[in-house]
Amino acid sequence: MKLFSIFYILSFIPYISAYVAIPYATAQLWADMLMLLFSLSSVYQILYILYLRKKDGVSLGKSIGRYFLCLSFVAIIIGIIILGDTYINGYTPTAFLTGEILGETVYGLEALKEDGFSTYLGSVLIMSGIVIEIVYLIINIYLKKIDKKHST
Repeated sequence: MKLFSIFYILSFIPYISAYVAIPYATAQLWADMLMLLFSLSSVYQILYILYLRKKDGVSLGKSIGRYFLCLSFVAIIIGIIILGDTYINGYTPTAFLTGEILGETVYGLEALKEDGFSTYLGSVLIMSGIVIEIVYLIINIYLKKIDKKHST
């Protein structure tokens, strides 16, 4: 792998830190720095797809495919964080508008069962990430077979 490709793959790490910083993104310095890093990474990814990929000898289609592959890994990691947070920190039922506590905090599998939104969101992120990775692998295998046929 070439230098720009390695930086491109590493530029997806701030997506995860940006997800973690979202609740604190109002005035805290570290959250602002993470959001800046996330923004710079996004700009670098666009720059890579449009220009830097040519220096690494990567086609436009392959660079876009790598984008979705890396994004699917990020989706899986964020899904695991969501489910793990609910499992470990628990779920406390609250009123929608007032935030009034309506019941006791539950932990573990019971929390995942009670907090339908977090469980659904985490599961959807994990499953969609896996589907995107499988589609990427199938397309990649198919394109390699086509290249073998044309080279012989």
